[in-house]
Amino acid sequence: MATDINDVFLHKMPTHLLLAVGGHSRTYVSVIAKECDCTYPHAVKILQEMEQFGLVKSEKLGRVKYVELTDYGRSIESSLKHLTKTLGAKNRSDHEDLSYLYLKIDNIVQRVDKIGQALKESHHPTAEEITKIGRRLGPYYRELRIVEGLIKAQPNSYISEKVSVVKSKLAEIKTEIASKQIKA
Repeated sequence: MATDINDVFLHKMPTHLLLAVGGHSRTYVSVIAKECDCTYPHAVKILQEMEQFGLVKSEKLGRVKYVELTDYGRSIESSLKHLTKTLGAKNRSDHEDLSYLYLKIDNIVQRVDKIGQALKESHHPTAEEITKIGRRLGPYYRELRIVEGLIKAQPNSYISEKVSVVKSKLAEIKTEIASKQIKA
């Protein structure tokens, strides 16, 4: 466990996790872990250290753990954004800056496709199974809002098109859920 706050940010993953938490108002630790390509236990460990320093606050409701930045965490996030932008300014082109959005939207498309496929494969789902599938969609609506906010600042037709595709897939899944709820 870190004994000095400097130890928390001398590594890539803590910085990446804090910036990812800052990209959401309040989100699941599992969403942050996936976004950072980090295991859930590793993310929890780092976020617990951050919580000790007052950067994040977490809340566990049942089996789900939520996390969000504190005011102090937002201040550190702002400084980290500035620092990473300053450090990366010489080495990154606009194309590389967009690569993050490309990866994020493609990841969302893949995960939404998996949910849609699971729904199609369940021929006679119970009402509980249908509800679970519907709840799995929530984080993707939030992620899409974040991506939409980012593309407003940096318009890109490829990403805008992908956002539209995901929105239509989510609408299709929602319609299919509704039709299966009627049958159940």
